[in-house]
Amino acid sequence: MNRRSLEAESWLMAISSSLLDATTGVFAESYTLFLLDSEIHRARRYGTPFALALIAMDEPRAINDGGAQIDPGALWAEVVTLLGRNMREVDVAGHFGPDELILLLPNVTLGKAMIGLERLRMRVENRLFQSNQAAATISGGVSEYAGENSGPLIAHCRSLLHHARESGGNRFCIDSGFA
Repeated sequence: MNRRSLEAESWLMAISSSLLDATTGVFAESYTLFLLDSEIHRARRYGTPFALALIAMDEPRAINDGGAQIDPGALWAEVVTLLGRNMREVDVAGHFGPDELILLLPNVTLGKAMIGLERLRMRVENRLFQSNQAAATISGGVSEYAGENSGPLIAHCRSLLHHARESGGNRFCIDSGFA
């Protein structure tokens, strides 16, 4: 490779490392919010629907009492990786804070989004993590875009997420105005 190619490759690696989480392969929070704002602009201009989900892991549980310690951070990274690898190509997965994940689902209504989200929830529920030592479930709040800015939309999804957790976890709560 020539010097310019090496410089270009180095520059691209630096850019991608600031956009993607190296462990999970999903987008960093700042880039996720940029993509959400872009999707809002697209929806306003063309009238296309999209759904937004805010997801968090419920309390993990050990499979056996053999003294194995569960590392919640590593477990969350495994869950996020699984989610990111099982979404449509057009969907966006990105970190939101240390323990939440935003899923941006373009060109779908809430009802259609829930089909894929329930499939993801069941996939996590039926999977063993950390070398078959831990099980995990996820909860989430899901809403369809209704013309609001990103801040209120995320806040609404967060309140639905809290309701899902307070209702026992391992479920999604949705905005009943769209279901």
